Amino acid sequence: MCRHRLTGGRCGRLVGVLVVLHTGAVTGAEPTDVPSGQELVDLLKNDRVAMDLVRKDTDLVKEINRRPTLVQVIRELQSDPHVVFYRVKKTLRNPWVIFGFGAQALFFARFVIQWIASERRKRSHVPVAFWYLSLLGGITLFIYAVGRFDPVFMLGQGLGCFIYIRNLILIQRRSAEYRDRLAERAAS
Repeated sequence: MCRHRLTGGRCGRLVGVLVVLHTGAVTGAEPTDVPSGQELVDLLKNDRVAMDLVRKDTDLVKEINRRPTLVQVIRELQSDPHVVFYRVKKTLRNPWVIFGFGAQALFFARFVIQWIASERRKRSHVPVAFWYLSLLGGITLFIYAVGRFDPVFMLGQGLGCFIYIRNLILIQRRSAEYRDRLAERAAS
């Protein structure tokens, strides 16, 4: 039983709308069962708790209207397959998407460098360039995640950057120790 003042299954519809908002998919509901942004506001006008939630996120109604449901996307694709190409083309014009692809390419390049280095040595080897590309790719992907407001991605890439920095510090220390030993041998 819904503890809010919404009656007649409206609370369940609100939950369905929030699922659509956050996942972009409808679970067990037809598109006609999901209210539009304005219908949602009308449903919630008499519910102070729900309206407070809507007021906290001023873009809630715009977001609900902007994101198509999974069922709507499937129906659109069935009616016109060219829609996929249009959506991809439109998405690729977004500067953040271009930046994200570039960041991902930097991050992917580290695997290529490691693969080439391992093939040359005929054994597994992680070159220093791997860690520099990891750091550079991680930082750019972190910036992309901040731009897209994705906290999961931010946390993953942010923590990864600390690991890459730590590995570079360890490599630098080892190189300095090696140079010191060589200098001691040359001096004696």
